[in-house]
Amino acid sequence: MVRISSVNIDTVKKCRLQISLSLAEVESKVNHIRGIEDGSYIPTLAQLDTLSKLYSVPRWVFIADNLPQQYDFADSVNAFRHFSQSRPDIFSNTKIRSVTSRVSKLRDLMLELLEDLDEPVGNFSPPEIDQSVSAEEAGRIVRAWLGVTSSYPSFQEWKDHLEAHGVFVFITSKYLGWSHIDESSLRGFSVYHDVRPIIVINGSDWKKAQSFTLFHEFAHILRRESSIDNWEIATRSEELWCDDFAGAVLMPAENFTELARTSVESSDLKRLARKHSVSSFAILVRIRRLGLIDQGVYNSLEHQLRKEFEEERSKLESAGGVSRNRSSEVIQQYGKFLTSTLYQAYSNKIIDLGKLAKILDVKHTQTVFEIGSRL
Repeated sequence: MVRISSVNIDTVKKCRLQISLSLAEVESKVNHIRGIEDGSYIPTLAQLDTLSKLYSVPRWVFIADNLPQQYDFADSVNAFRHFSQSRPDIFSNTKIRSVTSRVSKLRDLMLELLEDLDEPVGNFSPPEIDQSVSAEEAGRIVRAWLGVTSSYPSFQEWKDHLEAHGVFVFITSKYLGWSHIDESSLRGFSVYHDVRPIIVINGSDWKKAQSFTLFHEFAHILRRESSIDNWEIATRSEELWCDDFAGAVLMPAENFTELARTSVESSDLKRLARKHSVSSFAILVRIRRLGLIDQGVYNSLEHQLRKEFEEERSKLESAGGVSRNRSSEVIQQYGKFLTSTLYQAYSNKIIDLGKLAKILDVKHTQTVFEIGSRL
């Protein structure tokens, strides 16, 4: 049994406190945590491994002289409290806490670099939409504000539109160990700020569903709310408003008048899904909310879609998933605005190549240059 006597007990304690875990909560995983923190017990390597996973920091952090800045979440821990009304259980998920902190730090870094570059950073100024405005009308207003009138943008194009209008959109990734969140935990979350509010999309979720997630979260931003959402349990009126708003932006009601005169089949859902760059399930929810089908038809089609979805996912997994391109992944995950700001700071010698690669979690210099060539 290997024990580590050089542990920095102040760092161990800070890692626990910054993600709001009590000693009792940690004690269920590491029963000597009280002794480790007061210095009366020398931890084993296995215990440090457990704490590493629990606190979302590498094991070596516990023996460093000080808590490294990239793992110091304390400055943004208050961001977690924004979620207390929408999802009180969020405090039990340390992974989500650490992702929230890291993404908040990326936003802060972006704002600092923009200031160093003498680039203007204005307040986020969306159209004023109060609670008296219907979701349908709000969707029309936002489409016009984004400059989208009759086209059907892809998820990436919608994301670019929002970024160009002052929103920081981040996509989690299983390839970025610190940012991976299981798809069953959430689909996305939003953190409201007057400058560059944050939307995080769970990259583990079904790709065809991400446009809907994006605008569901943007609805919370419009309402000046921070929220974490799992739509399987979203039944409150504000959540339904956010769903209807996302539907109105992505799938304008006038596009579905033809369905009022016909019986709806699975093939109709797929055709409309391809047209609007959303999932068939999003189309199904939309036409049900518009009253174009009754609950019985909805239930039947939903059952059919879930069966087809499982078959499609099984085929994809058996084929080994999709091919990867690390440079395009980075731009998608971090967003064009943040990535461009980082490369501009590198060009202006505000940060060096090593710092740039470290921020983007890129190991190879060639990949760093490939990313730059795509911007």
